[in-house]
Amino acid sequence: MRCFAESGSRRALLRAFLLALVLVLAWSGRAPAQGWGPVAADPIEASLLARDEMVRRFYLFNFPADPRYEAVLSRIGERVNPQLHKVFPNSEEEVTYGVFLSNMGFNGVAWHRVVILDSLLLDTLHRVAEAIAVYGRLETPYVDQLAAFIGTLATQGGYGAPLRDRARIDPENPYRIPPPPGLNFQAQRRAEEIFEEMLAAWVCHELSHCYLGHAREKIEEALRLQSQYGGQVPPWVLEAQIQQHLNYRLAPAKELQADRAGALVAFHAGYGLEGFRRWYAFIDRIEQHTGTAFQQHRTHPHGAQRFQAVQEVYESWAGGQD
Repeated sequence: MRCFAESGSRRALLRAFLLALVLVLAWSGRAPAQGWGPVAADPIEASLLARDEMVRRFYLFNFPADPRYEAVLSRIGERVNPQLHKVFPNSEEEVTYGVFLSNMGFNGVAWHRVVILDSLLLDTLHRVAEAIAVYGRLETPYVDQLAAFIGTLATQGGYGAPLRDRARIDPENPYRIPPPPGLNFQAQRRAEEIFEEMLAAWVCHELSHCYLGHAREKIEEALRLQSQYGGQVPPWVLEAQIQQHLNYRLAPAKELQADRAGALVAFHAGYGLEGFRRWYAFIDRIEQHTGTAFQQHRTHPHGAQRFQAVQEVYESWAGGQD
């Protein structure tokens, strides 16, 4: 895992540094042993790469890049990179990561070979880690208040609301999230370890979406449905039905698949179960505050279900280490 910096002055919103983590992307298809060959031979691949480039440019030119987490992401990369081939053999393509102050919210998004992490996600996980270090547990009034804050941004002002007055943004605390009371130097050191565990769990999950080829599968499924039902219903109705199918029928299974693969990568890299447990538990707390915990249509399974899947992977993996 590597990071690089890029400077530029074409747009005022572009900061001096772009944080990127470069990893290897696995591909299970029949790739040539020495290379991929002409991209034009695979229209879907060409389309995916073009969309990735659009995503890169959109974030580079519209949002400030955030270099604050370069050190911890580099540490995660140093541990994860050597283990990728154990889960994704024949890996040979790069996946580029960027961290940005954007309106994406408490989220990380995997495209084909690009993953975007939003600063609110990392800032929030860091505060959760600090709270655990201070109080010894996740279940605290401070964490509840933090979950309520994220939920409020999601349902009222939007995730980008605290960033609208860019002249007043504190580069070290852009969302103005106060640290938990009682945080001291010793607790801060412990918090950095907890934070790395949680962030590694999330990063490995997003990596797995790329390695498993989920972006390609989504396009292939959409093309299949268009071919099967095209002409039978109006185009706008078909498009809505396809999105419903992809987002609410297929996506939950893909999320669990990425959870399992990402957990296996993390375990090989020396990370444990706690990072996953705390991440999922905090997501569930946010959903409780937003009232979405038991909504009928979901793109992601409940945190408890996701952690159960990861536990099963851990037990199988740990048994194989004996």
